Amino acid sequence: MTTCAADIEALWHEYHESLFRYVKRRVSQQETIDDIVQTVYIRALSAIRRGKGANEHEKGWMYRIAHNAIIDYYMMRDRTPELIELDDLVEDRGEEGDLGNRTNAEILTSTDLTPHELFERTTIQNQVREAVNQLSEWQAWSISLRMEGFENDEIAEIASKDVRAIRQINTRAYAKLRELLSEAA
Repeated sequence: MTTCAADIEALWHEYHESLFRYVKRRVSQQETIDDIVQTVYIRALSAIRRGKGANEHEKGWMYRIAHNAIIDYYMMRDRTPELIELDDLVEDRGEEGDLGNRTNAEILTSTDLTPHELFERTTIQNQVREAVNQLSEWQAWSISLRMEGFENDEIAEIASKDVRAIRQINTRAYAKLRELLSEAA
């Protein structure tokens, strides 16, 4: 196996799941998510072949490529809202559950949902995604990295910013998200 192929395979094994989750937080259609993640690895391979791979911060480098691929997607896509595909709903397993008995957090994390609850989860995810898309680029990027487990100091290092600036960006982003999501409710 060539060095480039070995490098990209190692990156795939190390980051595929977390990059997939990161992209999924910003994009709703499965095919588009898959395309963007594929684009990330194509761009990484291209950079490695040109000798411009990650220097020290491989994880941050991969997330920056993913972030740029997401931005490119939104710049190029048609501005029509994405529709929920009925095929994405699980088959009916009987009577629909009473959503009043489940919190949003339970609906978002449960794997045992009725079609109605799955629709509700998709609606909540879309509201959060739309709210994140209304944040500034820095806020959306920083919040997305926090959701992936990055600490403020790691984000600051990747962004070449002071950690206090990142904390301030996140504080303002969370306040704006609360405001946007309370309006949506």
